[in-house]
Parts: sequence; C-alpha cells; structure tokens
Amino acid sequence: MVEHVRKWFLILAEAAERGFLSEAGAKSWIARLGALPPEQATAERLVEEGALTAAQLQDLRAVLATMETPEGEQGAPAGLVEAAAPEAQEFPRIPGYEMIGVLGKGGMGVVYTAWQKSPRRLVALKVMQQARLATEAQRRRFRREAQAAANLSHPGIVTIYEFGEVDGQPYFSMEFVGGVRLDTFVEQRDISLSESLLLVACVCEAVGYAHQCGVIHRDLKPANILVDVDGRPRVLDFGLAKISRTHERGELRTLTLDAQGRAEQPRVAVEHGAGQAGGADLSTKVYTLEGQVLGTLPYMAPEQTLGRPGEIDVRADVYALGVVLYELLTGRLPHEPGLYPGLGLIRRIRRQRPPRPGTLNRLIGDDLETIMLKALEKEKERRYENAVALGQDIRRYLAGKPIKARPATAGYRLRKLAYRYRSALLRTAAALIAVLAVVLFSFVRIRSERNSAAHIAYYARISLAERKIEERSFELARELLDGCPPQLRRWEWRWLGRLCQRDSAALARDVLFLTCLAFSPDGRHIASGSNDGTVKVWDIESRRAILTLPGHSGAVASVAFSPEGKHIASASNDGTVKLWDTDGGREVLSLAAQSEGIVSVAFSPDGRHVASSSSGGTVKLWGVEDGREILSHAGTVSHSDALAKAQAQYEAYRQKHLDEPSPVEKHFIEAVEEIETLESDPSRL
Repeated sequence: MVEHVRKWFLILAEAAERGFLSEAGAKSWIARLGALPPEQATAERLVEEGALTAAQLQDLRAVLATMETPEGEQGAPAGLVEAAAPEAQEFPRIPGYEMIGVLGKGGMGVVYTAWQKSPRRLVALKVMQQARLATEAQRRRFRREAQAAANLSHPGIVTIYEFGEVDGQPYFSMEFVGGVRLDTFVEQRDISLSESLLLVACVCEAVGYAHQCGVIHRDLKPANILVDVDGRPRVLDFGLAKISRTHERGELRTLTLDAQGRAEQPRVAVEHGAGQAGGADLSTKVYTLEGQVLGTLPYMAPEQTLGRPGEIDVRADVYALGVVLYELLTGRLPHEPGLYPGLGLIRRIRRQRPPRPGTLNRLIGDDLETIMLKALEKEKERRYENAVALGQDIRRYLAGKPIKARPATAGYRLRKLAYRYRSALLRTAAALIAVLAVVLFSFVRIRSERNSAAHIAYYARISLAERKIEERSFELARELLDGCPPQLRRWEWRWLGRLCQRDSAALARDVLFLTCLAFSPDGRHIASGSNDGTVKVWDIESRRAILTLPGHSGAVASVAFSPEGKHIASASNDGTVKLWDTDGGREVLSLAAQSEGIVSVAFSPDGRHVASSSSGGTVKLWGVEDGREILSHAGTVSHSDALAKAQAQYEAYRQKHLDEPSPVEKHFIEAVEEIETLESDPSRL
C-alpha cells in the first residue's frame, strides 16, 4: 500500500519540480488522493481530471523509473519532498505509519509525509531528531508542542492526531495541510490589500482561540502559518508555546482523531518497549528557563527579548501578528535583521519605532496604519489586549466602521459612516450631480440664449446709433446708447458716446457765435447768422448743419425764410442783403442796400418782396425776382424790433410743433439771450 502511495506522491512532486503543477496544486492533489480508496487513488486520475496530460504522465513515470533505488532509498525530488542523502534516507519506523518522504526539517525534529493505516489517511508525522542525545528540557518542549496543539480544536489551527514515543523517540502525527507559507501565498497570488487583511484577521481569530484555551504561541511568523488549498490560513508549530497552568494536564496522552476529526478514546502511548510517554506532573515544570530567549527575533515582542517568561502574555502574540501584518502589507519587516544584526536588532525592537507603514505603501490609510502601529507598541499595555481584539479591529476597518484603536470623535464617526455606506452615498451623489448638471445645463443654455438675444439687440442698437451719428442725429444716437444694458457696454459703446458728446460740443460752440436765427415755415430747419459772415442751415432733428453759405464780409445781422421756404435772405453789417436757394445753397441775389450796416431783413407774406432796415433807420423794399429796389423810406427801426420779430416767429413755431424745447432749441434760446445781452451792452461787442 505505501509503495502505491509513494509512487503517486513522487509523481506529483516531480510534476511540481518540472512546472507541470504549482506547488500548491501538487499538495492539493496529495491531500485529495490520500483520502481516496486505493483502487481510486491512481496517477491516471490526474489525466482524467485534466491536471496532467497523458504525455506528461508518461514522462514523469519514465523519470520515476530512473529515480527508484532499492527499498527505502528513493531519491524524491526537491520542492514538496526534501530529499535526503542516500545514506541518510532510511526513515524511522513508527508503528501504524508508513513513511513516504521528508516534508520539512526544524530545530527539534523532522516532519515526514506518512500514511496512517488506521484510520486510513495522509498525515504529517513529526519525529524528534536525535532523540537519544536530546536533553530532558528538549523532550519536554517537544511534548509541550503536541500538548499545546492537542488541546486546541479550531479550523485555523492544524489538528494533532496522535502523540507517542517509540524506543525513546517521541513523535506526534498531525493533519496534512497541502498549502504554502502565508507570505509566499500573498506574493505568488498577488492578492489585494483587503484580501491580505482578511487572511490576517482569520489568523487572529485562530490565535485568539488558542489564547482562550490558555496557549500562547510565542513563535508566530509566516513560516508557521500555512494557507491550504481552500485559501484558509492554518497555524502550526506550537513548539515554543506557553501553556497556562489552569489548562495543563497531569500527563501527556496519545490523542487520536478519526477521519472526520472526532476524538477517539485516548490511550497512553507505550509501544515497542517505549514505556509511558510522559507521566510527569507538568504543573511543576518550568518550560522556559530564566534568561533564555526563545523565538524568531524579528517577530519577538520587546518583553520577549528580555528572556523573562513570567512577563510574557497573550500580547506578545499580538506583537508578532503586528509584525506579520506589517511584513505582508509593506514587503519588509519593521526592523530588518540584515541592517541591525545581533544586539543592534534587539535594541531597535526594544526602543525604536518602525517606519510608518503609510510611507512604504501608499494604499495604507490612516486607520490601517493606526491598527498596525498599535499592535507594534513597545509597552504591552498600549497594544490590543488580545489577538481577537486585533482581528475585530481589522474587520471593522474592512467594513468601513470606526476602529477601536483611536478615539471616536463625531467627525471621525461621520467619515466612517460615510465610508461604510459609500455605495449608497455614491449613487445618491451621482443622482444629485446628474440633477444639478441638468439644472446647470438648462440655466446656462437659457442664460446663453438670453445673452445671445441681448447681444444681438445690443449690437443692433450700436449699429443704429452709429448710423444716426453719421446722419448727425446725435440725440437719437444718445438715446440708443442709453438703452444699451450696462453689463454689455464695451469700447464701441464708449467710443460712440464720445462722438455724440463731441458733436454736441461743436454745435454749442457754433451757437455761441450766432448773431441771428430764423425757423423755416415747416419747422424742420433753422437758419443762423454768425460773426464770421457765414449763414448756416441746421436740421433740427439731427442737429447737423446741412448748408453753409459764405458770402458776407461782415457779421450777419439778420436772416429770414421766404413763406414757401424756398429762399433765405441774409443781411450783414457790410451793407449787403443776399438771397439764397435752400435746395442747393446757391446765391440768388446780392443787393448793395446801403452804406451803413443792415440790421434786419424780412419777406413779404407772398414771398415776392424782401425788406431791409439799416442801422441808420432806413427801410428799403426789393423785388425778389429781379432784385429791383421798389421802395426806400427813412425812419427808425431798431435792432430790438428785429429780435422781437425773430422771437415771435420762434414762439409761434414752438406752440405749433413742440411742447418742450429740444436741446438744440435750448442752445438757440441761449444764443438769443446772449444777443440781447450784447444789445443792452454794446461795449461787449
């Protein structure tokens, strides 16, 4: 039977060595085939289930044939089976077990892969190495490992099946775990941070159970934590465990479990003259000598490095779990042995804080860093009180709940609550953002449309105002500019505004030099005379001079429109009267009236005659058609009479056409008042 098991075991080992299977896959198949009846546990099953091809199996069998040596001296390949030298290959003989190969070696013993005959199963068998030369303290430690694990029944702890002693050589069998070390599993699978945390939380629960049973492991490290084929971490190697006296037993008994893991009737292991395996009162024994440091240094708590077993409690395992967590998440130990060898490393463990995990892995947030550093506190009183508390805080972190390692302020609880329900909050936030986006888009669109319409209206006003300025309609242009929205006014608005102001100022300057004026019969135009001898015709609506009529050598004293508005008569102090055509500004007549200056001029109601008066009081009547002097009369007609006549004409026009004077008319009124002032005070001329 054992030869049959050994053959497919070696086939799987060689398959892992050649890369046909992963190491974890090979171990998984070892466990599966070991649980099958002999007739079903065949290598062909590997081909049937697709683990190997027929060609690969044939190749492996050919290699196996070349590897076989005489009975008991198989050279198993490295990887799953640790091959011993041919001269040391002979396995110890343990009744009830058939050895298959070496699974591993430790400081106290060798672990073999073995086949247990009853119940029929594949097991890991640990045999004390060089037992005949071992001290009593070493034997006690070996028995304590078996006792510590035998008292525990937890899915996360490797189960101890049986303890015994044969010919003075202690041994115990335990569950075969087809898996890999915790750190190797994390590295090979490249799992996420959350998955790594979940593995450590499961280890914490298993170690916490051991603490509740009075067992302190004292040598927790990735090498003592295997991840089985189902991805479940399993704690093993309780060789340095410290057992609470309330959980100790008076003697070590052989503990045998059936294939389903149920405990069978214990029996004292006395086989092949071995005698009673134990029988000593363990409560009187000291498991760790004072001053002796036991454990793996980088994973030891500061108080553990002092070698005082009385000061070590469950918080030493909490520290070791913190180191394991630190190593898995950052890829390095808190205190690297290579950088600080020997006593230097011990001093750093006792005194120096490790680098902040968040500086080594950006995925480690504040809460997770707080958990890790609390587990690694130098003073054990500041650590988690046990492994269960550490595992619970890790699970709180994974669930997005507030952790116990920091004070729970209101803001902190609110942040954790938001993180816990982040999915719902994200959906709500996404919906709100979508609604806000629609509202904002609609607002922007409406505002854009409004702005577009406003801009169109604005530029329409600007264009129309520019046209009015070109037409000299400054008042209308000013009204159009004033109607532009203030927020849209730019340089073009300011430029056109200055043009309006400039032309208004020019008109005002012209008004200041006026000497006389007259309105056209239709009220649309004004004729003005000035000191420079020029007559101008103004368009009232646009306030623009539409005709400039030069011809007098002296100041123009009086102007008048013919009744039909076709002609303008102007009189000057140069002694002449001139008639102008209003259509083109052509000079029709030039009458040399008198030697003294002419002060006023007027048309007859039928427009056929024009009369003038001089500063000497002489009045003359002229024919418009031929310019013939019809009448001359000496008398007294003052300048004031002429002004009164002009004012009367303006008042008649205003009452007929306007309710309020326009700005242009106001300028002319001011000019008339100025002329009256000059009349009353001739010295100002």
